[in-house]
Amino acid sequence: MVHHTSYSNSMFPFDSTRPENLHSQDVILHYKTRPCPSIFDRSTSPLSVTFRTCPQLPCLFYHSPEERRRPVYDENTQTYLYQPLFCQDLRNEGFCIRGDACNYCHTQNELNYHPMYYKSKPCGYCNFENNPSLCPNYHLDESSKKHLSDRPKNKKAKEQIQSRNEDYYNQSQIFDLDTFKTRPCHKKEGHNPKFCVLYHHDKDRRRPTNSYTYNSEICPLTNKGLECPDGDNCKYCHNKVEQLYHPERYKKKFCTKHPNDLHKCEYGDFCSFAHDEKEIKIELLHNLKQDENFYLYKYKTVFCPYIYDHDRSQCMYAHNAQDYRRNPKQYKYDPIQCPYWSQGQILSYEEGGCPKQMDCDKCHGWKELEYHSAYYKTKSCSNGSKCIKKDCPFFHSNADKRYQL
Repeated sequence: MVHHTSYSNSMFPFDSTRPENLHSQDVILHYKTRPCPSIFDRSTSPLSVTFRTCPQLPCLFYHSPEERRRPVYDENTQTYLYQPLFCQDLRNEGFCIRGDACNYCHTQNELNYHPMYYKSKPCGYCNFENNPSLCPNYHLDESSKKHLSDRPKNKKAKEQIQSRNEDYYNQSQIFDLDTFKTRPCHKKEGHNPKFCVLYHHDKDRRRPTNSYTYNSEICPLTNKGLECPDGDNCKYCHNKVEQLYHPERYKKKFCTKHPNDLHKCEYGDFCSFAHDEKEIKIELLHNLKQDENFYLYKYKTVFCPYIYDHDRSQCMYAHNAQDYRRNPKQYKYDPIQCPYWSQGQILSYEEGGCPKQMDCDKCHGWKELEYHSAYYKTKSCSNGSKCIKKDCPFFHSNADKRYQL
């Protein structure tokens, strides 16, 4: 059964003289646009994919790249995402550099089920007797849409499409993190994609974080060069653009050209890294007074914004999950080591091993216990007066000794 969704004529203007019925609308919008959930099994592990044979024929989902269709219609802009003409680069070269952002069809299904081609040819032999709406061709009891399939071949229609796409491009070049690289660019020449807020291929595309929930880590399957079966529903980033412009990371570090070579930054105003302290979206610890309260409540609570090499052991910022401290004023935890937390090297906070993660009421990492208000400067330093650490959490004389309350 095809899932039905209601669309008004203004939101779905395929043919104003004869609007599509709900069945046909669903086929045009969704048929073969999502991977088949029956051909893989992820019951053993979220990263383990076991391929199976699909028991349902005909199936509404795609089973291979050759069957896949990209969504054809953007409801927000009310425009087609690609035209009903086959991509010449793909036909001639076997590869299209624009990927999913291409303005033309990449598979036969994309052409057959395009709103301007769907039901435009008579059906000779059909495998969809029980569900004729899945057939891209019209049957005896259905009306033809041949007049629509002729439109893209018309020179004037092509000029109108080009003009509309040009207006769409010109009106969209205002940076907004919520929409940056979430809509396709139809302008193929005459501009630098790095200075365009629209995406140009699948590795340039972002899912809007206000519509999709995913964290700022790269998908393990994508990282291995594999196709993620979860698609847009994956909880991880699928490319560097999604990662660098994720709210968790955007403008949290300084640009590699900061501060003296900013004129050499190839991304300019669209750079995902901060170009000065006004742009940075973290608290700059080095601007704070480094007194006792600083080490109790601020030290190592922010990840380092500097990308260049420096002595991390002397840096007041955190550099990895073990080095990081949860801010004691925001998180309450006792001066006791968490029994579940890993003592070895980990790549992310999620790999620490504690099921409660940030909400745990015990200490994580290598710094939370030493700089806890009930522990800091209450034990003597083993190096005594020979200690050269500026940020040593132990006392060196009675003058800097603290007493537990």
